[in-house]
Amino acid sequence: MNISPSTSKGPDAVARNGGQALPASQQPALAPDIQVQIGRRLVAAYDHVLHQPVPDRFRLLLDELDRKSQDESDALPDAGPGNKGDST
Repeated sequence: MNISPSTSKGPDAVARNGGQALPASQQPALAPDIQVQIGRRLVAAYDHVLHQPVPDRFRLLLDELDRKSQDESDALPDAGPGNKGDST
């Protein structure tokens, strides 16, 4: 497979930028068809990982983070409309 950087300022680059050509620094390094091929191969290679259960240790860590996040948000004063956190 030949993967070479794409430096063209063709119609694809213009279409992605609302009708204006992208500057060379913002041009994708790989042609869109190569990006699609790489994406498909990555999905095929890692699809099995998505179907594996989350290890118990990770689940415990995530639950702990959720609890801490909830505790922090509960400690903050209500900043809703018309309430600036004061009790007057």
